[in-house]
Amino acid sequence: MDNLRGISSSNWLRLLRENRFAIDRAYRNRAWALTMISLRNSRIKRREDARYAAEAARAVIQPPIFILGHWRSGTTLMHELLALDEQFAYPNQLQVANPHTFLTLEHEVEAELAAMEERTRPMDNMLVNYKSPGEDEAALSVMSLCSPVIAWAFPRQEARYDRYHTFTEVPEADLARWSAAFVSFLKKLTLRYQKPLVLKSPPHTARVRLLLRLFPDARFIHIYRDPSTVVRSTQQI
Repeated sequence: MDNLRGISSSNWLRLLRENRFAIDRAYRNRAWALTMISLRNSRIKRREDARYAAEAARAVIQPPIFILGHWRSGTTLMHELLALDEQFAYPNQLQVANPHTFLTLEHEVEAELAAMEERTRPMDNMLVNYKSPGEDEAALSVMSLCSPVIAWAFPRQEARYDRYHTFTEVPEADLARWSAAFVSFLKKLTLRYQKPLVLKSPPHTARVRLLLRLFPDARFIHIYRDPSTVVRSTQQI
């Protein structure tokens, strides 16, 4: 459930209802802790919305760049490299984990986070800290609840959430909620940086048509790798 730590209390309650409150006994303490975190998130979200929502709504999203490709094909490395170019901006780990509250939190917790040691990813030993580029799928999952990432917390419903790779055969209301969340998140990032955004999330590889509907001038980089190498790399996760 760690991937849901940025969720609001209303979305957490909605997610629980969708899954009929099916929390195994071993995870009930974690679910209770997440409930408390979600209430805090909602409190900070109200403060953030009051301060920034109107200004963010007026932000004009510049044509984003989407890095596409299967997991373990090199998308993270490409994201890291493009993030070094100062003409672009990108969502960092703090922002994708806290999409409702990052405009407020990044100022309040930056000193604390900066003092933390960098960690390495277990699958490839790449260094990661709170300023490292992050996958926007993490933000979209807690904002819209329309993401395959949700299945990490509710694996019995994997087939249901896997539909959100392509958004085929899903209710129009779900697509509208996801689209609104995506635009809202990018507007907040645009307010923060005023630059074109470089975005990376493997599920976007199956959503190019949807992305062009939202961002007609978007650009795409598709990176690929020998499939046998991808399989071996995935086995290290």
